[in-house]
Amino acid sequence: MTEREKHLKGYACGRSNLMIMSVFTLVNVILLVLGGSLYFLFSASVPYFVAVFPWVMAEQNPSFTALILPLTLLAILMLVPYVLAFFLGKDPSKYGWLLAALILFGIDTVGFFVLDGLREDNAINLVFHIWVLVSLAMAVYSAIKLKDLPAEEVEGAVAERASESLPVEEHRDE
Repeated sequence: MTEREKHLKGYACGRSNLMIMSVFTLVNVILLVLGGSLYFLFSASVPYFVAVFPWVMAEQNPSFTALILPLTLLAILMLVPYVLAFFLGKDPSKYGWLLAALILFGIDTVGFFVLDGLREDNAINLVFHIWVLVSLAMAVYSAIKLKDLPAEEVEGAVAERASESLPVEEHRDE
């Protein structure tokens, strides 16, 4: 595997983890609204906390039920930057989108600690947050390394791939 292929794979992995995290977060919000008891850990915490807030508060004060729809929509809107980063950051030269997602997810991780605290039962959630952070950081790192690759390695990798994909024809003298 060439250096270029290694960094392209690292960038793609970060983007994939970003989309998986976004989908799991959306599923968590939908499951909350539908009354499900399942929660995917590989997800953003702050959007879920925004969505769960009126449900918890409505148990004490029923007037909070009026906030369920607006805050659920807000939680879903909070996922838009992540999804935009996934689609607009498809090309590694536009890694700024993944950098923005990294910063946002870093803020989400801080929000996770502020809103839910550092408890023993949150350890596995913390591990998944770190996983996503490291994955996004490695994607940004890979994109920067791709940009800094020497031209001959880039050309060499393209030529090497081209030669691997071309069929070899045999000429026989008959």
